[in-house]
Amino acid sequence: MSELTDFCDRIRTVADESFGPFPNQTATEAMDKIEAGIFEQRRAIAVALAALERLRDCDWVISLPDRMDAVRTIAADAISAIHSSNIRGESLPPQGEPK
Repeated sequence: MSELTDFCDRIRTVADESFGPFPNQTATEAMDKIEAGIFEQRRAIAVALAALERLRDCDWVISLPDRMDAVRTIAADAISAIHSSNIRGESLPPQGEPK
């Protein structure tokens, strides 16, 4: 049993050195934190999605020619990426330089 304890301690030490200290917590506490993080991410996506939909659907005219077309296109692309990533359960792709 001592070898197993030593082995587990070593794994924790290596993980702490590599990824930062891991708190000693129960599985329930860890799951609560994960669920809270998931909730916050979903909330953030909902807020971003609402803002992007507002931009996409706007009828503002900045100047002639209408430069809001580019903003609407960017918003529509972002909305599509959010919807498609949520359906597949994947993270969003990194954003490149604007066109």
